[in-house]
Amino acid sequence: MMLSIIIPAYNEEKRLPKTLVNIISFLNKEKIEAEILIVNDGSKDQTEKVAREMAETNSFLKIISYEQNKGKGGAVKEGINQAQGDYLVFLDADNSTPISEIIPLLNNLAQGYDLVIGSRRVKGAKILKKQPLLRQILSQGFNFLIKVILGLVDYKDTQCGFKGFRQQAGKNIFSKAKINGFAFDAELLCLANLLGYKVLEMSVAWQDEKQSTLRIKSVWNIFWESLKIKRNILRGDYGTKNIINFGFYKDLFLALILTEISGFFIFKILKIFFIFCPAEFFLLLILPFFTTSIVFLARILSKRIYEFIKFLIVGILNTTLDFLVLNYLSAYFNIFSGPWMIVFNSLSFGIAVINSYFLNKFWTFQSSGKKIASEIFLFFSVSFGASLINTAIVFLGTTFFSYLGGGYFWLNTVKGLAIIFSTFVNFLGYKFMVFKK
Repeated sequence: MMLSIIIPAYNEEKRLPKTLVNIISFLNKEKIEAEILIVNDGSKDQTEKVAREMAETNSFLKIISYEQNKGKGGAVKEGINQAQGDYLVFLDADNSTPISEIIPLLNNLAQGYDLVIGSRRVKGAKILKKQPLLRQILSQGFNFLIKVILGLVDYKDTQCGFKGFRQQAGKNIFSKAKINGFAFDAELLCLANLLGYKVLEMSVAWQDEKQSTLRIKSVWNIFWESLKIKRNILRGDYGTKNIINFGFYKDLFLALILTEISGFFIFKILKIFFIFCPAEFFLLLILPFFTTSIVFLARILSKRIYEFIKFLIVGILNTTLDFLVLNYLSAYFNIFSGPWMIVFNSLSFGIAVINSYFLNKFWTFQSSGKKIASEIFLFFSVSFGASLINTAIVFLGTTFFSYLGGGYFWLNTVKGLAIIFSTFVNFLGYKFMVFKK
């Protein structure tokens, strides 16, 4: 199996020779069959000259050069297009990630991953030399923007310049890539997700280099490039379906029906306690507008957020259903206390959970393939666990922290926190245990 190493270089006459010496020495020591492609990205210094001088004594060193600067993404793409290896790896000319990290990267690719990205923020990563505080802030800020704008919440470090591909995956991804600037790393991950490739974030050793070409002004360009990536995804410019499609409109239609049903019963109840309650106006105008806005926003942000919003809509309906069944049974039998309340509450809760199971299975997470009996058991287990956590928070908050408040205000404050926490526990449990794909 042959390896192709791509090194984008822009004005790297000082750092490139040392990096190449380290790489060549390592490859010879490990007896790795490889080609090294230096992509001179329109450098204004002697980068091309230095690279060609080293190529004279190293036949596997290839030089790709052009006059106009394309940007790091464009340079890497040029190298990937001309690479012949079974595995394609690109790394920075500053040698910030030691070449020795290529061994575990290749092992992971050999185990079936299509794309392996180096990471400075996952467990096991070693920071040999930290960035200055300002650059750390900029780096963390950019990663936050990436997660918000592009929905790359599964990755802790999108920008480490050390990534490897299987040949077919790498060439396919770069054939669709459109961003040439520093945000091209994020675009690669978006494309990998859209195309269904298997991605691993791998811990690496890393050290900061003072001469890095990334500057404060680059962050502004990265921000706009990220918006372009999001636009391309929304329009289906990467050869994938436009996410605002027929499936989205079906989801929106069902979301409107579920929220209208919930709203109808909620306002019926509110009218019992309040003389003035503009239920009709809210149901006909405000609630549909709010539901449409929040579902649309979630859709364009990320799949995970989109699922969570659908999960919340189902949760509101189930809470309403639980409340209605409990009150109906109490009113029908004229029983409002005592042991029968345990039976009534169990029935109302059970009906709500069963309804929640089917809506979450076939709508929120669109899961299939498992036996329903085993899924229901897991579903009830997660729900029961979340309810225990909810109850524990209410008990502890009202018992040991009562000095922070008292009466109905503190009770409902603690209950609100418990609901928020247990909702996230339910979502994660349903997503990664019950309906995991």
